[in-house]
Amino acid sequence: MSTNENHEVRVEKLTLEDGRHAERRTSVDHQGNEVVEIYAEEVKPLKLEKRIVREMKNVVARELHQTLENGQISTEEVIAVDGLQNHVVTKEDVAKLIQQAVSEVLANNVGCDHSKQKTVNKVLKAQEIVEKNVEEKKKNDNMINIILGGVILAQVLFFLGYMLLT
Repeated sequence: MSTNENHEVRVEKLTLEDGRHAERRTSVDHQGNEVVEIYAEEVKPLKLEKRIVREMKNVVARELHQTLENGQISTEEVIAVDGLQNHVVTKEDVAKLIQQAVSEVLANNVGCDHSKQKTVNKVLKAQEIVEKNVEEKKKNDNMINIILGGVILAQVLFFLGYMLLT
């Protein structure tokens, strides 16, 4: 049974036990009966996001934490409670290791072409030029702000003078 458009409908917002948002609409039909209708969000399906596998001895010996994205395991984390092994390998860790290796190679100039090193210096010089241009633009912006402030002040004084004369 749906609500009659001719009668006043009282709407209350509420949250159901399972966390979904809903509305309770209360009205009176043409026969004088109170009609209560509850409109709720559709039930959303659950998806597996993380799985924990525990290998058991007398106590928990090891936990395997798997994080899933789009149905695929994106990271695995092994946590050993007995202290024998505790390693976590994520994409971020691999990226950090690669970054450290590259920085060490660049620091030691191992296997580096000196022509590539000149390119890096050129990039740094270009960066300095850009920084100088940004500083000059900040100075110009400050000057523009001062000029605009003066224009606003002149307009306010003109307005006040006009108001006093009339």
